[in-house]
Parts: sequence; structure tokens; C-alpha cells
Amino acid sequence: MKIEIALTDFSPHEPVRVGNVYSVKGGRGSRLKHMFVLIAITERSDDKYDCRGEQCLMLCIDKNGNPVGVTQYAMYYVNDLCPIAFVDGLEDLTFVMRSL
Repeated sequence: MKIEIALTDFSPHEPVRVGNVYSVKGGRGSRLKHMFVLIAITERSDDKYDCRGEQCLMLCIDKNGNPVGVTQYAMYYVNDLCPIAFVDGLEDLTFVMRSL
């Protein structure tokens, strides 16, 4: 997997959605210009013992578009971030899991 980086024009006031790209803030990833690509948004659980709300699952890529890690953030945190780009087609990906 690799993400081709071809930035031209984008709006920094986009809503949170799968495909948004955010700068890594702080630490080694910030120094190396890593970026987070939002790959999924989980739903709130109906379990009364699960206090987590919606989670944003992120793929961390380097400045060349190569995956280097993964993480997750709460939706309320990502709502306050400003996207720097958008990955087209990511929201349309469908995979098939087969038995071995």
C-alpha cells in the first residue's frame, strides 16, 4: 500500500470524514512531516459499560506516502483539527475476508 501525494487545492474547513488528512502534531512524527489519514469512523457502542464515543481510526504515513503506523482519536478531538488534504476513493474501499 502506498498513497500518492498530489496536493493542489483544498479547503481547511472540511467536515470530519473518511479520507481527510491531518498533520501529525508533536514528537518525532511532526519533525519527520508524517501525516494521519482518517481511514474509518467507529460508531458509538450501545453497551452501558463502554463509555467511548465515536472513534477516528488513523493511518500514519510518511512524507513519501508510505504507511508507518496507526492510531485512534476521539471524534471530539478530531472535530477541532484542520485537514490539510483529502484522499480520494478511500471511503469506497471494500475488502473481502475469506477463510484460510
